[in-house]
Amino acid sequence: MIIGNRIMKFLIIISTIILIDLVCFEISKPADNTRIIIDENLKLGMPLKDAIDLLGPPERIRVNKIGTVVLPYDTLGLSIEVMSDGTIIEGIHIQSSFKGQFASGLEIGADFQKILSVYNQPDLMTKDIIEYSDIGRIFQIQQGRLIGADLYSGKSTLYSQVSSKEAVKYEDEETGEYEVKEAVKYEDKVAGEYEDKEAEEYEEVNVFDLYGLKVKDTLKGVIITEIRPDSVAEYGGLKVGERIRKASLKDYGVRNIYSVGGLKDILKKAIEKRKKTVNILQNENHYYIVEVPKR
Repeated sequence: MIIGNRIMKFLIIISTIILIDLVCFEISKPADNTRIIIDENLKLGMPLKDAIDLLGPPERIRVNKIGTVVLPYDTLGLSIEVMSDGTIIEGIHIQSSFKGQFASGLEIGADFQKILSVYNQPDLMTKDIIEYSDIGRIFQIQQGRLIGADLYSGKSTLYSQVSSKEAVKYEDEETGEYEVKEAVKYEDKVAGEYEDKEAEEYEEVNVFDLYGLKVKDTLKGVIITEIRPDSVAEYGGLKVGERIRKASLKDYGVRNIYSVGGLKDILKKAIEKRKKTVNILQNENHYYIVEVPKR
């Protein structure tokens, strides 16, 4: 009953805003979506009235089960979301048809490396999602390119409801079939957490020698000091003198690399699980695809 009253109150407020805009500003159709700039003229935390002034009247109003109100603008390729008891934009949802851009220059169709260069290290990364929990942003990826995004206000309760667990499809390397598994967050994978009894047989193996590189711990992180010619490390494009920031392995998510031991764990895991490749992120926000050597 309380939620119903809040929604009714919201509908009255938004109807009043739209009526005033129609009469005073003669708004009759949505704005040109090429002129919409996320984080500039359309941003989280802005008053609902200002958003409607920019976008025009919504095409319809949708009420979610959790009590939020969504105003879709399908012709613009986006929608905005507001709590049922508020008039501040707490969610912006970008569709693949969106023709505008972000203030950072990011736009639909951008390579995923562009996202990494703009926002730096994500908190979750799979082939389908790049997520930044501190700023409440979830970018949808398809074939390595941006196809959509869900943006949430940092103080909004909306983000906590959608970010805790994400169901992500992974392709099985042997069969080519897909299965849904729980995505892995970075903070859930601290140094030394990769435990597996199969790892015991590799204790005496110099994993780094198999990949053809030498590394060392420094105050700045794990640095590659040497790469052997004709090794998988060389063919993968890894750079001597650069810090290894992250490493990702299919079905195991992405892991922050804080120590040589942490890097050793994930490189061993790739061999044990007979993975084809391991992705390694170095200084310049570029993921290098390195072939996993066979023991």
